[in-house]
Amino acid sequence: MTSRQARLGDIVDSIGGPLARLDRSLREDGASIIKPEHRQSGHDMLATDAFLQRFQQVTDLALRKLFPRLLAVLEESDVRHPFGTVLDRLDGYGIVSDVSWWIGLNEIRNRLIHEYAMSPDDRAAEIKLAWDAAFRLRDDLTRIRNDRASAVGLRHD
Repeated sequence: MTSRQARLGDIVDSIGGPLARLDRSLREDGASIIKPEHRQSGHDMLATDAFLQRFQQVTDLALRKLFPRLLAVLEESDVRHPFGTVLDRLDGYGIVSDVSWWIGLNEIRNRLIHEYAMSPDDRAAEIKLAWDAAFRLRDDLTRIRNDRASAVGLRHD
């Protein structure tokens, strides 16, 4: 295994724990999280808060750590690129697709985490968006993690 392959493996493996916790939340906590806030029990609120924390953690890990590091290894460069450029270049490598979806994911994360003034109905709608997006986030990151061995051979368009 080359140093480059080892670095890619280490980078992609770093998402394993957070990704597993998000997956568990998606499998076990749906009934609690999608309830309207006024109908949530204390347990439901804890499950929702835990899901939102995991959603933020995995989104941040992917967009702010994993993707820039993958690009740096693939391009053998330490140059830091803006968020959109990282996504565009990884799209060119076939690692991410639908750049606008990833940007939208970040916007959902920002609205929920910063808790902009929202009515309970608007907050519930944002949580539903995050819930729905979390399945694709999990699936895309699982695919990226599983494909790490072939990522070394990818060429930029």
